[in-house]
Amino acid sequence: MRDGQPPSRAVKVAAEMQRQEAEDQAAAPAPDDGQEPSEPMPAMEHGGVSDRLSYAERKRMPKSEFAMPGKRDGGKGGYPIPDAAHARNALARVAQFGSPEEQRRVRAKVHAAFPDIK
Repeated sequence: MRDGQPPSRAVKVAAEMQRQEAEDQAAAPAPDDGQEPSEPMPAMEHGGVSDRLSYAERKRMPKSEFAMPGKRDGGKGGYPIPDAAHARNALARVAQFGSPEEQRRVRAKVHAAFPDIK
């Protein structure tokens, strides 16, 4: 502040950046000490898909195991549903990123394959 003037926008931005950096450093995990954790960490939390499909596994899957098989060849998804966990994940992803038409098609395919999934 000069002569009683309020701080400039640049000064405010710099102060905010310093505050955020300090918060980030405080929240950062401790450095790895090279020791094994005392308890194994779960692969996925909150019921997520813990068994990721590799590229080769996806390529070997029949088109019938994809909610949108046409997208599979384009490399833009396809929503693999080989099991209930992947089917739930497909529903979540299409709800986030899919068009209304894609959502309808994926829901229909998942419910046909896994009637218990709502």
